Amino acid sequence: STHCISSAASDVYKRQEYTTTLSERLASMSNYDAALAELEKAAEVEFQVFLEQARKLSVERNLAAKQLSKKITQSMHLLGMPEGLFQIAVTQCEATANIHGIDSVEFQVNTNPGQTLMNMAKVASGGELSRISLAIQVITAQRDDTPTLVFDEVDVGISGGTAEIVGKLLRELGQTAQILCITCLLYTSPS
Repeated sequence: STHCISSAASDVYKRQEYTTTLSERLASMSNYDAALAELEKAAEVEFQVFLEQARKLSVERNLAAKQLSKKITQSMHLLGMPEGLFQIAVTQCEATANIHGIDSVEFQVNTNPGQTLMNMAKVASGGELSRISLAIQVITAQRDDTPTLVFDEVDVGISGGTAEIVGKLLRELGQTAQILCITCLLYTSPS
């Protein structure tokens, strides 16, 4: 009989504990809307802070893009594309914000007179892409730590003085990185 009383008391205690747990859960559910509203408000505040920083980053990206575009265009002229034009297009779009900011970046190029600037990957030939890549690598070599660079068709459509310039640039890059260059011209071999 003592065992029955002990068992009954245990059952009552477990029911009270369960009732308390259910009451706590019910209370937290009734505060759910308020808690959610508070979290949404905090998230919006943080998003505004993010947007402010992203806008500052965008201004810096645009300045750097203009400077780098000018330098790459000048290098393109030396590399057998005298009418070439290179532009880094930085476009802000807050609706597509992500961990990298609010900008989309596109490399645009015009390699022939009369053409409009277009996405580099869509309009540049293999040789042009290699030479533009070479220009970018030479210009950014001071800030970049790439151990190996591969250039294929860097000499397509060039000869003489332009080929010598390509060779000099490859040798310059060879001071800070290993260069693998597939070439048919002795001038462009970065020996």
